[in-house]
Amino acid sequence: DEPLPHAPPAAGAPGAARPESDLLRHREELAALRDVLSRRQVPDSLTCPISCDIMLHPVVAGDGHTYEREAIEDWLPTGARASP
Repeated sequence: DEPLPHAPPAAGAPGAARPESDLLRHREELAALRDVLSRRQVPDSLTCPISCDIMLHPVVAGDGHTYEREAIEDWLPTGARASP
């Protein structure tokens, strides 16, 4: 037999969560994380020139440039003759 999950205390009971204060704290944490992320700069060599996202599965195409695999696979069937 597995133990029953712990139920949170009833509202107003000692130890009960205060949703407003929790929400405010989470919003402050989120704002701090966004600030940190906004100051991070990703080198162009790690960014796909097609999708502008960080490459997770980089491949080198015939033109010698590196692209995200899915982005170049989607681009190739377009029939475009120029390098993306």
